[in-house]
Amino acid sequence: MSRFVAATCALALLLPAGTAEAFTIGSGLSNGCHEQISTEAFGRYLSELAPGNRRVRLGRRWRRFVRKVAEGMGHSEMNDTQAFVLTSLLVGVRSPDTHGHSISEIQSLRAIHADPNPMGQYAHSLRGVEDDYDEGNRAAVAGMRRTIREGVAAVLSAADDSAADQLGTAEIYFDFYGVVDVPVYLPAYHFGRVAHTVQDSFAHAIRDEASDLRQIVHVLNYVDAISDDYFERRDGVSHSDGMDSCTDDMRPRVEGATRATLELLEVLVTMHGDPDPAPLDAFLERWFTFRPGCYVPNDMCGNAHWLEVARDGPTGPYLFGRTRPEDDIYDGSRLPEED
Repeated sequence: MSRFVAATCALALLLPAGTAEAFTIGSGLSNGCHEQISTEAFGRYLSELAPGNRRVRLGRRWRRFVRKVAEGMGHSEMNDTQAFVLTSLLVGVRSPDTHGHSISEIQSLRAIHADPNPMGQYAHSLRGVEDDYDEGNRAAVAGMRRTIREGVAAVLSAADDSAADQLGTAEIYFDFYGVVDVPVYLPAYHFGRVAHTVQDSFAHAIRDEASDLRQIVHVLNYVDAISDDYFERRDGVSHSDGMDSCTDDMRPRVEGATRATLELLEVLVTMHGDPDPAPLDAFLERWFTFRPGCYVPNDMCGNAHWLEVARDGPTGPYLFGRTRPEDDIYDGSRLPEED
């Protein structure tokens, strides 16, 4: 697909008719890691769109708001409609991490991220409570796939709605104002939410260097890691602050997440014209397959560097520390009482 044709299709899919804790997020709508990845991928389409096409009418207050967001993300060239769509995308990509709360509101964020429902963990590309040993890796990757399929269905459903039904509201927190309902364009908002899951799979899983980071060899654990009943051998390597960053060390993963986000957008463009799920099936096979047999003793199948990064700043209980026994490593064996 040429970039010109792709841009035209993206306009039809993601701009209103007739009128993205995982990778770090910013405060308000500042330039966090998820926001950088989403804007870079999405901006490759938006920067090519003719500014006069299919505009929406925004009130003065929201026009100023979306213009400020676009300029803050390095896209001052966007028209008001494009800035509105970009803002909707960023509200969506942030939503799974905050649900409208402040990123400093620890009690609320803990409840979101410690959700015992496995689908709540899969939305962040993490293991569920019962996802143990290598079977847990498989279950988590299957959960990611299911979450992405549901997200894609939400985008396409919203894109097929009437012009009026494509506009909605979402909650977002602003310093000094609290939680505010902001207008959003729902196809872009839902795309932000599903893009969040895709991007988190680069921050919350060890991916295989030999496959250009396309295969997943291990899925990290948050919900068990913050408890006092966590065993790495059973529950997997814990969630890591070292992986949740846009530092130079994480650059290959950030670039991979950007490629995958852009590819997902291209899948949605194609499926909006033809509902055949084959492009989505191919996308999931390309980016969400599990390579078994990778453990700490074999450096996660030769991915020692990413294992080392995952060991940097491991998540633990909030109110007390934990010392992991030296023999409690993810090695494919069972706990003694489960042998």
